[in-house]
Amino acid sequence: MRMLTKAILVAGVIAVSATLAGFVIPPHIDKSETYIVKKGDTLWDIAGVYMKKNTYAPRQQDEFMHGIIEHNYDRLFVPRVTSHDRSGATIYPGDELEIVWQEKLDK
Repeated sequence: MRMLTKAILVAGVIAVSATLAGFVIPPHIDKSETYIVKKGDTLWDIAGVYMKKNTYAPRQQDEFMHGIIEHNYDRLFVPRVTSHDRSGATIYPGDELEIVWQEKLDK
């Protein structure tokens, strides 16, 4: 019985591998832009504007916002966690955020 179970598992792995090997990633291009934070801006609002440009792999607004935080974390947020701002996710006018998204290419 154990030998049959192993054989089934191996066959399954081979079938899945063969399927994934045939998977083709549609053509897309990575884009980025530096955004200068203005008075009254929030990460949520900035994410709302830029997520509309992300046509290759659409994301929810909160996912896109967390992507902005993650991409800019070392430059903006790490120094602040150890200084006056303990939240680590506050932006200020004049901050530069690099916003990254992917656009689908038409064939």
